Amino acid sequence: MHLRLRQEILTKIYQLYDDFIKDYKLACGIKCSACCTLNVMLTGLEAYRILDQIITDKRDDLLQKLQASTKEERFQPLVSTNEMADLCSQGKNPPEEGVESLLSSCPLLEDKVCSVYENRPFECRSFCSKVNCEEEGMADMDRLVMTVNNVFKQYIEHIDSFGVSGNLIDLMLYLHETGNTEVYLAIGKEAQKPLLSNHPAKVLMVPPEHADKVKPIVEELQRIKIN
Repeated sequence: MHLRLRQEILTKIYQLYDDFIKDYKLACGIKCSACCTLNVMLTGLEAYRILDQIITDKRDDLLQKLQASTKEERFQPLVSTNEMADLCSQGKNPPEEGVESLLSSCPLLEDKVCSVYENRPFECRSFCSKVNCEEEGMADMDRLVMTVNNVFKQYIEHIDSFGVSGNLIDLMLYLHETGNTEVYLAIGKEAQKPLLSNHPAKVLMVPPEHADKVKPIVEELQRIKIN
């Protein structure tokens, strides 16, 4: 599917999620950036959108900040979201991930505000806490919301299933250094570590107690089409 069409689908997925989460009472707000760390995972489709904004806005300073952040330890996933779902459905244990506790700030923050907020990846959009993370020392997320978040992440990876995923810093710089489009033109190309090959969604990570409430959302996702 053409990159532009997949970007349109991604926009509609974001809009659907906004409709879902708007009725929840959340503590997240402007300059609430406790969860804005180096540990953000996203797909190439999402990274492409952010990079396009940075280039359009001529924000070379943000690219420099991303490059400087490569010196810092950060979360680099070993499996993608859909790959993890596949492993769990087969009764296999996913590999143990590391460094999630590292909390260095995201290089795209400016005065505690996201400089690419309109195009922020789903992982940032979906971090919705009922309490102030800085005051409480940790987030408090509704379990149903966490299930719905996983479903949305699976669908976003699914529409970019021949692309790649990875840490925001690694993926943004990879796309920039390869001329932005190489990863989308080389269908089936093996991902270069520390990036991961994306996978289609074969099974959704929905516990039985959430199945009835999640079903209408899944149906809405399946109905998303390009006008």
